[in-house]
Amino acid sequence: MSAPRVVVVDGDDGLARELSTFETLVVTERPAVRAALSETPDCVVVTDGTTVPVADVLATVRDIAPDVPTIVAPYDGSEQAATDALGAGADDYVPANRPETLRGRVGDAVGERSAEAGLGAGRTPVPLESIAGSLSEVLVTIDADSTVRYVNDAVAEVFGYERSAVEGESLTMLMPDRFHDAHHDGVARYLAAGERALDWSAIELPGQHADGHEIELEISFGEFTDGGERYFTGLIRDVTAEADREAALSELYEASQRLLLATTPAEIAQVTVETASEALNLPVSGVYRESADGERLEPLATSEGARDLFGDPVPVLSAGDSLAWETYRDGETRVIDDVDDRPGAHNPGTPIRTELQVPIGDRWLLVSGSTDDRTFEDYQIDFAELLAAATEAAFQRADRDAELKRYETIVRSIDERVCVIDSEFTVQMANEALCSFVGIPREELLGASVGSFLESRVDTTALSAADPGESITVEVNVVTAEGRVPCEVDLTALPPGAQLEGFVAAVHDISDRKAVEQSLAAQRDRFARLFENIPDPVVEARIVDGTPVVESVNAAFEDVFGYDEATVVGEDLNEFVLPPDGDARASLLDRRAEDGSLVEAELRRETAKGIRDFLFRGIPVEASGDAGTLAFGIYTDITDQRLRERRLGVLNRVFRHNIRNDMSVVLGRARHLVE
Repeated sequence: MSAPRVVVVDGDDGLARELSTFETLVVTERPAVRAALSETPDCVVVTDGTTVPVADVLATVRDIAPDVPTIVAPYDGSEQAATDALGAGADDYVPANRPETLRGRVGDAVGERSAEAGLGAGRTPVPLESIAGSLSEVLVTIDADSTVRYVNDAVAEVFGYERSAVEGESLTMLMPDRFHDAHHDGVARYLAAGERALDWSAIELPGQHADGHEIELEISFGEFTDGGERYFTGLIRDVTAEADREAALSELYEASQRLLLATTPAEIAQVTVETASEALNLPVSGVYRESADGERLEPLATSEGARDLFGDPVPVLSAGDSLAWETYRDGETRVIDDVDDRPGAHNPGTPIRTELQVPIGDRWLLVSGSTDDRTFEDYQIDFAELLAAATEAAFQRADRDAELKRYETIVRSIDERVCVIDSEFTVQMANEALCSFVGIPREELLGASVGSFLESRVDTTALSAADPGESITVEVNVVTAEGRVPCEVDLTALPPGAQLEGFVAAVHDISDRKAVEQSLAAQRDRFARLFENIPDPVVEARIVDGTPVVESVNAAFEDVFGYDEATVVGEDLNEFVLPPDGDARASLLDRRAEDGSLVEAELRRETAKGIRDFLFRGIPVEASGDAGTLAFGIYTDITDQRLRERRLGVLNRVFRHNIRNDMSVVLGRARHLVE
């Protein structure tokens, strides 16, 4: 009897020599692959050692010889290569550097074509160890009684149990108690009537670690039958860190909006403390500012957890007498472990064990501590620094606003420069303050046109329509002895019966205010630039009558969607991002955001690399009536998550195939012994 024929798609015959027990044919080019398949070989082994993509070879096999088993044997034996191969339709996967395993798998595949499928009595279905053992996710197979028949080594990392402690036990040992009854009822209902209470694809549920704490999980599972028995295989991924980051990012966006609305330093500090406590899970937090005499750091706002721990009010931190003061002076973020053992601690007996200290500019400090020996996650540190930067911008804006108000009060009450002009805009009277300001002697200014010191003409139409006593304010440049100065001129019509007909003009120097406004604009720009660092695509749009008109986009948006800002600004956002078949929900989501509601939805959108899945968040910022609603849209790419769900389906098919394969060999040998 001739040896089974195996086609090896490889760049040389090195791997084929390892398969010398078979009749091998090495092919390297696409035409040769098609020719070899036309002869219907017993098995095809595909490597990544040729210029023909592995996925193309698998597609050719499905087209010409769909019943021929395929085994992918890449020289890059990574987990990603395994999942890619199985996702492309391969029947099995073995790294090329494991030739003995490969020989066995080829033999199994060849024998399986003629052997009967099925499981022997008492055989437990075991997933493909070569893949399952290398997964970072937990792979578990249970029977109809929810007894764990197999679990891979990842269970130790995710749940804290060894495999031996889980296999043979009920799956409910990995669940919080409150889910036990619901799980058993759901399985029983499905087995009896086929009714599913939950989606089986990428659902998020809490799990229970061996030490008792709950963890956030993403679970996908499927069903297969072997030997008349029903089994369920699930892929479980720990998404606790991702869930925490996502929640923190969402709350950070909300905090940014609240910081824009806060008007006083106390309000701003309170928003910051609440965000650190809730979004970053740092319940013992406080914002401190340097006292006027520079001798201490005073709490501007503190969390409830801080007040419960240290009393109300929370104590001040004296200069040079605390670790926080060192961080404040150094201006660099610090994570401090073992606070109570550190020299220079403000309170050596403090219950705080670890502390995160983040300077807010050069005048404030955010301090967050924990009574546990915890490790601050990188995202918590990054988000705390981003929160500090947003808080600094809000503090500076509040200072500028307060300074502007103080300045305007002083100008109007002390530094008034006044003249009276007639209907022809000729100066009739002028006080010394105005004459000195414009650098024109009083005798020369009287009888002269206001054009002698005002660069711009005043709109007489508005003045003529003004009622007596009503003021109209215009901004003009005034030519003074020191040069051109931006000024605000208040024009008030004289009452009827006055000796002069015309207007009283009060000239106010607003050059300082203009400088402050420019500074405020720069601060707003700085605040906007913070969002440019967000890795997700962000679009700023004004929604008018349900149409989102783009005002700006960040660099990530340009990279992902393939349109530069100049192309999309002023245009309907949906014209660029909706998929070719549209999205019926787009109009509804736009209307909700226009009405001021926060929007969150999973969407499919057209990108520069094709259709991608996104978690979309729409954040309305301000509503301006007929001018529409200004909103930010944030797109978080979740395509890979959806890909993992599809790969699970492929894994289930491969597991069923290999289980049948292994048992077919066993049954064949058993019959031989009987004979």
